[in-house]
Amino acid sequence: AGRLSDAYGVRRVYLGGMTCFLVASVAVAVAPTYPLAAGGRVLQGVANAPVLPTVMVTIAAVFPPGMRGRAMGLWAAVNGVAIALGPSLGGVVTDALGWRWAFWFDVPIVALALVLGRRYVPDLRGARSGGDGGPALDVAGGALMTVGLVGVMVALSQGTEWGWTNAVVLVLLAGGVALLVAFWRRSTRVEIPFLDLAMLRNRRFGVLAAIAGLQMAVLYGVLFTVPLLLVYVFDRSVGATGGLVVVLPLSMIVAGPTMGHLTDRLGIRRLAGAGGVLLVVASLVIAAGVAAESLALVLVGLVVVGAGVSAIQSPTAVGVTEEIGDTNRGVTMGMFHTIRFLAGVLGTAGSAALFTAVGGGGDLDALSDSRLTRAFTVDFVCIAMVAVAAAALSRFVPRWSTSASSPGVAPSVVLEV
Repeated sequence: AGRLSDAYGVRRVYLGGMTCFLVASVAVAVAPTYPLAAGGRVLQGVANAPVLPTVMVTIAAVFPPGMRGRAMGLWAAVNGVAIALGPSLGGVVTDALGWRWAFWFDVPIVALALVLGRRYVPDLRGARSGGDGGPALDVAGGALMTVGLVGVMVALSQGTEWGWTNAVVLVLLAGGVALLVAFWRRSTRVEIPFLDLAMLRNRRFGVLAAIAGLQMAVLYGVLFTVPLLLVYVFDRSVGATGGLVVVLPLSMIVAGPTMGHLTDRLGIRRLAGAGGVLLVVASLVIAAGVAAESLALVLVGLVVVGAGVSAIQSPTAVGVTEEIGDTNRGVTMGMFHTIRFLAGVLGTAGSAALFTAVGGGGDLDALSDSRLTRAFTVDFVCIAMVAVAAAALSRFVPRWSTSASSPGVAPSVVLEV
């Protein structure tokens, strides 16, 4: 989606994605069978892919470097609102009207996004084009990368359930890696590759993407483990668990604008390091809450997780936008978020595998209280170790690579429009 936005323009790709999402929502709402409903959900995921890269590209174009931190912080706050309200509203609609109406509910929201997007999203695009003057798009390279990533992510996300020695998991993992290697080789041979490999060799991009990825691994590990903790250790209902977990996105709503503002004032290195430290503290506080059977400590830990995620999310995104030029900004932001979500899958899979190994089985109802407590405690201690890696890695972010120190420039959207 990011590469398409470079080739065909941000507004066109964003509106195309939203249109497909609208169609997919209707398809799920009217689906007569489960396979068709699942297929509609897959199409929703594909159609949603342009949102993150197009939003980031637009922010980078509209705002000069000294203001991007605040803009990213406001975006993070809006994103937190959506994460907090979406599941809750979906649950209310489902309880009152049935699950199909949760997807019909998407239709007016997406329709409004289409109207506003057509009016306000600038028509930005990269300068890379083919020899005939048309947009350059290495379809074969894009297919190799996409299918390879899908194979790896499915294998990682299902390995715990299917078994890591399962033939399907091994084939998916090996096949995905082989396709990614083929993609890498192709990218060194074609004139205009789907993904500029020089970006992956950029030290600053690599460090920022790694920090953001570790943050996502922590977040997904927490989001996987905490609901189970609340149900099986603190004996909360599923509905009550949803209400308690919402403190995390609410914390992101409050912390997002503040962290974005601090990005512009303190710089990327300091704030990303502070975010890593906050995630370490949060994970250890939750682990202490498990050991002491204190729900209050668990909730405090979730609040601190939200602050830590916000402290890393905004500055790393700002740093990446300042490391890349206008010609390939879309595909670079798309790859940045692909790395983040791949790390998130690893966080979920790692937490699940660790919990199963320590707990001695996948059936939580059959585990004793002491074994449950030990499994959850070990899980959060390991999550804290991942957060330590994020905090340590922030030291390798160059001091000058901050929005606060970047020279002021006119917003590039003026030139593009």
